[in-house]
Order: sequence, then structure tokens, then C-alpha cells
Amino acid sequence: MDQIKGPPPLRLAPPALLLVLLAVAGFLPAIVNRPISDDMLLVESRLALDGVSSFATFFRENYWGEWNPGGTYRPLSLCLLGLQKLVFGMNLGGYRVVSLLLHAVCTLLVWHILGRMLRAGSALFGAALFACHPIHAECVITVYGQIDLWSALFFWLFRRISE
Repeated sequence: MDQIKGPPPLRLAPPALLLVLLAVAGFLPAIVNRPISDDMLLVESRLALDGVSSFATFFRENYWGEWNPGGTYRPLSLCLLGLQKLVFGMNLGGYRVVSLLLHAVCTLLVWHILGRMLRAGSALFGAALFACHPIHAECVITVYGQIDLWSALFFWLFRRISE
């Protein structure tokens, strides 16, 4: 079996740090912002937790529950947000820190994927563009937007496992 060749880990640290800073810096002010869109509805009402039975309802109902009966089915996302509610309560800043960290990890994954297809400089540029592109604003600064970040992360993990 061939070993993966590449630069020593210490040579990867400065570009990785740059990408993490780019991913976080642009969205950092959002941590202290007021609730956006449906964040409070989701955290206060949909994630009203009263024990393990609440987590079981996430597997029986759609994402928005009674507010949108024809909505999407995303029980894993609700469980991940429910675990965050146990930790952060109503402090939306905590959820946004998790979103920022997920976005930074996704940026590093994009760099890794591009690095397998492009030259190092091009891969770094592409990942930097991904890190700070404003199209990611909704999924990074809203609580309900974490769905996209978790989906990207799990997609990559399952793809790596299947290789």
C-alpha cells in the first residue's frame, strides 16, 4: 500500500492557521449579534428539552415541528442542536462559536480536497476563497444554518471511511 506523500506537518501549520483565521475573522462579529431570523423560535420552542423523550421526538417529527408540518426531516441535526442547548441554554453566542468552528473545519477539509486535485498555491487560494466568501453567511451566523455545516462534515467523514 502506498504511503501518502506530502510536506511535513510543520510546513502545513502556517497555511492551516491562515485558513482558520480567514474562516473565523469574517464572521466573528456575529457571535454577539441579536437573534437572526428563526433562531429564537428554534432554540426556545423547537428545542424545548425535558429529558430524553425530547430527543426521541426529533426522530418522529420534522425539523420545524408544528410550525411547518410539511417541513424537512432532520433528526440528527435536531439532536446535535439539542446537545448544544444542554450546554449553552439560550446563549446564542455558544451556538455561533460552534458554527464558526465547524466552518473552520470545513474550510480545512476544502483545502485538503483541493490539495488532492490542484497545486498547493491554487488549493490554498481556493480554500481561502471558500473561508471568507459571503455565501456562507447564513449557515455560519444562524443557528438553523448549522445543518449545512454538519452535512458537509459528515459527508466528508463518510466519504473518507468508504475509501
